[in-house]
Amino acid sequence: MKRLILCAGAGSVMLSAGGCALVAVGAVAAAAAVGTSVYMNGKLESNEQATLEESYEATLAAMEAMEFDIKKHDKDALEARVLSERASGETVTVRLFGEEDGTRIAIRVGALGDEQVSMRLLEEIRSRLPASSLAAGGKSNNEHAESRGESDLQDDAQSEEAMEEGEIASAEESDSEL
Repeated sequence: MKRLILCAGAGSVMLSAGGCALVAVGAVAAAAAVGTSVYMNGKLESNEQATLEESYEATLAAMEAMEFDIKKHDKDALEARVLSERASGETVTVRLFGEEDGTRIAIRVGALGDEQVSMRLLEEIRSRLPASSLAAGGKSNNEHAESRGESDLQDDAQSEEAMEEGEIASAEESDSEL
């Protein structure tokens, strides 16, 4: 009974927030499918079925093709970042996150975002990615990391999910104690 009241209370809080939490969760879930993209809060996110290295090289090539002035770029085994500037002076930031099934790409143009430029850049990046290296037997970014003994790798989204699951489990334990 107390669990039902707790769930009902949480539901009413979400509804009173205008459903924003539900929309955000739905958008993130939609972006989780490979090859789909979501533009939200000035940032375009997409999951691509390519390794981090392939996505990074494709991003650099796409930015050069679009004549963006690449100011800084760096990469490690887990993620990469490319900072550039358009002729208009707007900054363009691309962050790449290696995941089990490919790479998550996050693009922001300017301080508030520019959906059209972000989509054009994403299409340029996609056009430079191999047909489907992971489907053709390539290793995922996590498989590469595990082969180097770094099996503990998680990105921020996975960490948040684990924390949320822990909070839910703690709430259920508290209910059973009451």
